[in-house]
Amino acid sequence: MVGAVTDSVAVLRGLTGDLVASLCELPIMQTGAGRDGMIRDFAPTPLMLRERSSTRADIELIVGSLQVSYDGPRWDLLELIERVLPTAGASERAAELRRIRSGLTAYDRVRRPPPVHPSEVAQVHLFDLKRPVFVCAGSLPMPCRASVFVLATPTPKLLNYFCESLKQRGTEYPGWRREEVAPCRPALIVHPLHTSADLVVERLKRIAPELDRHHVILAIHATEPDDVTKIREGIAAIFPGTYPHHFVAVLGVPPGTAPPADVVMLPDPKFTVADVQAWVEGIGNAMALPRDSMIRWADVILADLIEDRQSGLPIVKVYERLDFHYGVIQEHRTEAELKRALDYLERTGDLS
Repeated sequence: MVGAVTDSVAVLRGLTGDLVASLCELPIMQTGAGRDGMIRDFAPTPLMLRERSSTRADIELIVGSLQVSYDGPRWDLLELIERVLPTAGASERAAELRRIRSGLTAYDRVRRPPPVHPSEVAQVHLFDLKRPVFVCAGSLPMPCRASVFVLATPTPKLLNYFCESLKQRGTEYPGWRREEVAPCRPALIVHPLHTSADLVVERLKRIAPELDRHHVILAIHATEPDDVTKIREGIAAIFPGTYPHHFVAVLGVPPGTAPPADVVMLPDPKFTVADVQAWVEGIGNAMALPRDSMIRWADVILADLIEDRQSGLPIVKVYERLDFHYGVIQEHRTEAELKRALDYLERTGDLS
């Protein structure tokens, strides 16, 4: 099994390397405006990592980002090839792009997970954290070592969901298998009375031996910049070298907190009406719900959550609402049962 995974990763690296070389030869990809046009409407990750001063570096970052943006019915990496193919005409470049497309399509078929039960799709950690999760997964170094990221959040609860989401969605990144990730621990919350930053650093020393067996993801919530710095320095001292597996430390801080200079700041989570609708749609598709039932369910979840176009939906309230509706779908697993539950919620005004 290990050999098969290694071979699969090697094949993907070879194909993406060939793709970078082919794209660099296409006139449409040799200008910043041309590249912008080819990745329009893709996930936002590549737009954050652009390197416009070098054509090859920019293309490498685009391909690398699309490689891990592995979500939805269509892999963005394959969609990029479809977009550039018409510009290659009948040249040898076009034949090479079709060869790469064929190889990636075969890889895509193997990587796609089997269909899951709607209640699995409904898990709250699968709610829209893709943007910070993919940036985190795409920034992990090879060979493995300790990595520290900062995520702005008004609630420690988001950190727990982020870690579960990284464990699950990280499988879309070569070299990361879910069974090789240790169970996610609850976020450590730094508090001067019972869990000081010094105590957190002491606890971190227990993790180093675990990296021989599996990847470890740990979230730590700290409100004071001095505590964040102390923890970051502690991690650097405890984990100085490379390891068989990754240690991923995610430091949750209040919005507006400046991170240490040498730490990657993940994109701020921002929840919108469209995110809630997409969460419901994924569950609805798995249940084969009609479109009007999905719209109604999303409306019930969103009731009295006023969206601010600048800051988005209130994160804490959204998580509370999604936690409740995760319970709803656990209990009511058919369209008829869900309809009765929604009727009750609308009639009683119990939005939870």
